[in-house]
Amino acid sequence: MENIAVIHWYWVVDPAKKLFQLYIWNLKKYLDSFHFDKIIVSWWFTSKDIKKSEAQSLKDALYDVKFWWQWILEEKSFTTFENIKYIANIIDGFENKDVTVFCWNTHLPKIVYLSLQYYLHIHKWEVLNLIYDKLKDINLLEFDWDVEMEIWGIKYVWLDLWADKKKFWKAIWSSILESHYDDFPELHQKFLEDRKKLWWIK
Repeated sequence: MENIAVIHWYWVVDPAKKLFQLYIWNLKKYLDSFHFDKIIVSWWFTSKDIKKSEAQSLKDALYDVKFWWQWILEEKSFTTFENIKYIANIIDGFENKDVTVFCWNTHLPKIVYLSLQYYLHIHKWEVLNLIYDKLKDINLLEFDWDVEMEIWGIKYVWLDLWADKKKFWKAIWSSILESHYDDFPELHQKFLEDRKKLWWIK
């Protein structure tokens, strides 16, 4: 059995920023507590000022010589949809696997929605019903603590980073756009173009 950790970040990697330091600190607590065989870190370059991918930056921040994890870098993706799609291609190569997905709290809706479809190869209608059932638990709607959840064998850990309402609603907005990329491809393309302008990427 392969124990696989999938790690997502949702902003420009900057080791000097307190938000990033807090995320790494929380992640290390979990990684130190569980035995993972492989750690997959994801994302491309999201700033004109950085010289290495977000995936490489996450690995550098988490690297610890005490542990002999196999690191897998997914460095092609630009959106969350692409994160999930490319990671699915990686984990499909492992027959027996336990997958734990790490992200921060405002990022969770689209991570769950997309990963269930692509990691388990189930239809979005089934996914929406699974999520609906989970959201009946009122605790999952609170953002005052780290929360762990399991759906169909995939474990999710999302980390509280003091997210405010503005960030939360921005996450909901992007979730709607990215989650329906296949129904509204022109809208997804506009979203992609807006993100590139925001991050000064040509």
